[in-house]
Amino acid sequence: TSILELKSIPEHLLVIGGGYIALEYGQMFRRFGSRVTILERSDRLMPKEDDDVCETLTEVLNSEGIDVLTNTSVIKYENLAAGGTLATIERNGMQETIHCTHVLLAAGRKPQTETLGLENTDIKLDARGHIQVNEFLETGVKHVYALGDVKGGAAFTHVSYNDYVIVSKNLLEGKSLNTLGRQVPYCMFTDPQLGRIGMSEMEATEKGKNFLVAKIPMKNVARAIENSETKGFMKAIVDKESRQILGVTIIGEQAGETMTILQLAMSAKMTVDELANMMFAHPLYAESINNLFLSIA
Repeated sequence: TSILELKSIPEHLLVIGGGYIALEYGQMFRRFGSRVTILERSDRLMPKEDDDVCETLTEVLNSEGIDVLTNTSVIKYENLAAGGTLATIERNGMQETIHCTHVLLAAGRKPQTETLGLENTDIKLDARGHIQVNEFLETGVKHVYALGDVKGGAAFTHVSYNDYVIVSKNLLEGKSLNTLGRQVPYCMFTDPQLGRIGMSEMEATEKGKNFLVAKIPMKNVARAIENSETKGFMKAIVDKESRQILGVTIIGEQAGETMTILQLAMSAKMTVDELANMMFAHPLYAESINNLFLSIA
């Protein structure tokens, strides 16, 4: 949060981590004029995403002059008397140093539960300190609930808000809403955006799903061509038998908006054949949904 308080643009910003916050801020400050270096300790950025997602986003960042160093860990930092910070890193088994003016720690956060005195209650924590809840977001103590990032899982604002909807409706209106089967969409606001809902190709493979992959590059999307925004692709994971969508990943202009249309289609259990033949207004990004699913017709 403190990076938002800067009064001047960093000359050289060292970003620790290769996730959403790291890539959003890294690209933003590069466009502001900073030299940017991103360090990721795994062998690629965004290791929980599919290979093609990582490759595409890495190409985008590299094309803007951002240095991406993978298989890299920070050993120590040293503030220099002359100004700036000297970071000692280990990369592929070798140590080296990076002289930067600012360091952004974007490798995740831990929940602030240590000072709550929960050891004096029956509220349980997991190994990382998150509060454990059931599907109604109730803790181990009846009528005590935990909402948002503190309970673990996807740390997105819209998840916290939906948590509030569940608890408030249940308490104030006598509903029985819960988190079972809840869809969790997300969007990374790099340029181009990454929008995703449901299973990735990697997850579908790990779960042994019998699936098809529908994929088209954004350079084949008419609206993207018209807007000269042709980086990225649209990809959907489709159950081979039911022909319903298991997951969607889109990298491109307005990716989050197009992903949301397909999220609604998933909720309605529409088949890809219905979507392939549906009429969409021209010229919209949504119109490319036809071509996406015609690719596996």
